Amino acid sequence: MSFFVGDIGDEITYLITAGRSNVGATVLQFEVVKPDGSIVIWDAANLSSDTTNMTLYYKIVDGDLDQAGDYRITPYREFSDGAKHHCDRVFLAVVAP
Repeated sequence: MSFFVGDIGDEITYLITAGRSNVGATVLQFEVVKPDGSIVIWDAANLSSDTTNMTLYYKIVDGDLDQAGDYRITPYREFSDGAKHHCDRVFLAVVAP
């Protein structure tokens, strides 16, 4: 699957299977570094009702994929007890149409 500059409606999912229980997760995000180095936050949702596995989900909106190149995406969670967790970074290649 290819992602193109200007795409809208594409979906990103990330399965988290390690770490801690997902009970009490208060912040779910993708921290995104765009090709030019700018940093944006994409608020994610949890698609899973499982307390040990979590599937983070985000649907691309207008302006998200506004540059060609590699997007560095880091899933991130915060919990009500103050814990903060980053997950393994993934790369999303976006090409000019």
